[in-house]
Amino acid sequence: MLSGPAQYSLTKVDSRLIVKAQGQWTVKTVASVFEALEADYKASTYETVEFDLTGVEDLDTSGAFLLTKAVRVNNVCKGWTMID
Repeated sequence: MLSGPAQYSLTKVDSRLIVKAQGQWTVKTVASVFEALEADYKASTYETVEFDLTGVEDLDTSGAFLLTKAVRVNNVCKGWTMID
C-alpha cells in the first residue's frame, strides 16, 4: 500500500539544500505541493542540492520534474546528489 500524497521537507546545511521527499510523486499527487515547493526553492540560497528519496514510494516524470526544479541554471546551484 502506498503512503499517500507527495510531502517534502527542506533543510539547509552550509550552502547545500537537502530536499527530503516522501510519498507518491506522480502526476496525480504533485499538484498539492507544486506551488509551495517552487516558492521554497525560490526563497532559498544554495549552491548544491542533495535529494533524499528514501521515503518516495512512487515517482513518475511529473514528480521528478518538480523535484529537480531545485537544480538551477542561471540562478546558481552547481551540482546535485541523489540518495535513494
